[in-house]
Amino acid sequence: ETTYEGKYYQLSRANCDPKPLQHPRPPIWIGGGGEQLTLRVVAQYADYSNFGGTPEEFARKREILKGHCAAVGRDEASIVKTWSPEILIRSTEAELRAGQALSIRGEPFEQWRDSNLVGTPDEVEAKVREYIALGCGGFVPWCVDYPTFDTLDAFGKIAASVRRDFPAQA
Repeated sequence: ETTYEGKYYQLSRANCDPKPLQHPRPPIWIGGGGEQLTLRVVAQYADYSNFGGTPEEFARKREILKGHCAAVGRDEASIVKTWSPEILIRSTEAELRAGQALSIRGEPFEQWRDSNLVGTPDEVEAKVREYIALGCGGFVPWCVDYPTFDTLDAFGKIAASVRRDFPAQA
């Protein structure tokens, strides 16, 4: 983490991730859910896999990944599965529907809600727990209300609440 005040650029608590030196190497992340190629490459090389979708789609992708891992003689549990949803947390249904315009892909509201973390704090926490139960070991959220911090603050509280459910990471 670094802070810098220059003539043209300023940084406040900027992070550099992955860190410059990691042993034996930086972790390999592969994002995408292509069932024939991408997940096969994940099985061969990745430390982390990142894909999206509904809980049912996440579970299906994980089963396909297990098959690819078996084919190359790798334990699927050695790969951390992560999920990359859009996220919007609001107190009321009306606020959520108003926030739909922030969606990156512009899909219909119910589809957007089903495939992402869109809901009240209680709804989002329940969905986070559902993904953890499906084997999700991390979340890479896209806060659609950025640059405000309402969703990020709410998600931080949810993360603190469910953190004990995450498997220990090396």
